[in-house]
Amino acid sequence: RSVCGAGTRREQQGMSGGAVGMGPTVLDGAMAWGERVQAGGTGFVFGNGGSAAQASHFSTELVGRFERERAGIRSYALVSDPSLITAIANDYSFDVAFARQTESLCWAGHVVVALSTSGNSDTVLRGVEAAAAIGALTVGDSGADGGARARSLTVALAV
Repeated sequence: RSVCGAGTRREQQGMSGGAVGMGPTVLDGAMAWGERVQAGGTGFVFGNGGSAAQASHFSTELVGRFERERAGIRSYALVSDPSLITAIANDYSFDVAFARQTESLCWAGHVVVALSTSGNSDTVLRGVEAAAAIGALTVGDSGADGGARARSLTVALAV
């Protein structure tokens, strides 16, 4: 199912691959991310459980320093504000915790990184779908078979 109407997001953006692991989509995703950051975009990262910890760590490395001095890369882990997450969960449902934040904070020039061991987390899937509807670049890892989320990602890495 395409979230964009005509064709897949990869076809529309001229990207190759699918949920193929460490193939050309890694380079495509990195190049697209770099272009969006240079144009003023921000990275938003999220996941549940251990993936939430990875999201926070990844975002921290982008903003801080990883291995060498460089300009920080705008990034925010959507798992880092427990007051916001629990308010959304209370007022709506935990299933929309990342989707609601994405709808509120994200625009087409941004990058959304979704982390999920299985690729089938409803919370993560809804966040990806919200980002795709806005037109954000969506990147993520997923279960070995890609999981349900892989079909909504611009760049899906089956791990």
